[in-house]
Amino acid sequence: MRAEALEQLLAERVKKLEIHNESLRQSTENSIPSQLCNAATTLQILHDVLHSQSKYGKVHLLDPEMVESVQTFEQDVAYVKTNVEEINLEVLQGRNVKRDQIVQRWQ
Repeated sequence: MRAEALEQLLAERVKKLEIHNESLRQSTENSIPSQLCNAATTLQILHDVLHSQSKYGKVHLLDPEMVESVQTFEQDVAYVKTNVEEINLEVLQGRNVKRDQIVQRWQ
C-alpha cells in the first residue's frame, strides 16, 4: 500500500515537472524570436545613427509605410514646384483699377 502511494506521489510530481518543463520551453521559444527581432531593430537603428553623420553612409528608414509616405510627399512637392513655376506673377502684380477704386473709397 505504502509503495503504491509513493509511486502515485512520484508520478504526480513527475507529471508536474513535465508540465513546468513544457511551459518553460514554450515561453522560451516564444520570447527568443521577439528578443532577436528587437535586437535586430536596435542594431539597424544604431547603424543608421552612426552613418547619418557620414557623407558615405546611407540612412534606411525601418518602417516601409514611412518610406512610402516620404516618397509620396516628395512627389507632391515636385508637383507643386512645377505648378508654382508656371504661374505668371506679372499678371498678379499688375495694377487692378477696380481694387484701387474700392480702396480709395474706404480711405
